[in-house]
Amino acid sequence: MVKIVTDSTCDLTKEIVERYGIEVVPLTVHLGNRAFRDFYDITSLEFFQMLKETDDFPTTSQPSVEEFIKTYTKIGDKDDIVSIHISLDMSKTAQSASTAQKQLPGYKINVIDSRTVSVGLGIIVLELAKAAKNGADIKEILSLTDELKSKIRVYFSVDSLDYLQKGGRIGKAQGFLGTMLKIKPLLAVSDGFVRPVERIRGSGRLISRMVELVKEDAQKGKNLKAAFIFGENTLNSEELISQLKSEVQFEELYRNYIGTVITSHAGPTAFGLGYYLL
Repeated sequence: MVKIVTDSTCDLTKEIVERYGIEVVPLTVHLGNRAFRDFYDITSLEFFQMLKETDDFPTTSQPSVEEFIKTYTKIGDKDDIVSIHISLDMSKTAQSASTAQKQLPGYKINVIDSRTVSVGLGIIVLELAKAAKNGADIKEILSLTDELKSKIRVYFSVDSLDYLQKGGRIGKAQGFLGTMLKIKPLLAVSDGFVRPVERIRGSGRLISRMVELVKEDAQKGKNLKAAFIFGENTLNSEELISQLKSEVQFEELYRNYIGTVITSHAGPTAFGLGYYLL
């Protein structure tokens, strides 16, 4: 049997995690003198409110090696483990997982850098967990992992680049700084980094452009599967889903709030989607 382990930056719903038996190792969010385990200790809505009530800027830290050892030993050495995580260029979470793997020589652990994050990671994890539940063996799961990593696409936007800049995750979008007045940045997660796509005037045009990009890709395959993430303002995401449904046939995998770690680096107004083509 294959067990799927991931980290809390996957931004999956608790219902999905429980249904498919996914093990989620939390990153930690630090705000002032308080620390919270992402996914477990507070909800996204509670965190959005906390950010409004403080001048402190949130920071995050990767899981400890001990946290991974605890998770792997809970699963045991009889099952194959696929432990897939946020891009190593965004967090050293997978490094902690690899160190834990080396300390458990009798275990069948495969640590994988997903090269993506949030909804991109979430889609990969969900599809792997579905396959594992349906009886796929480790060879099939690893092959599917490679396929999904090559196909996943993530587009998102934020009202301000301040969080990405201060959190050190702005990547190639650095050039967008200082150009944000009435301009919305369309960003992508590609090969492990946040990358700029376009500067767009107005949220309406931004959403339309996201739909156009997905529509262009949709013409290259038969079936499209998508998932959506949003911050405190759900209206942008609702409009994105509505417009996409009118233009493209797709299977909606899930929709969910961004987690506390992603909020710490993208801000509470971030929204976007991830998808792949069959």
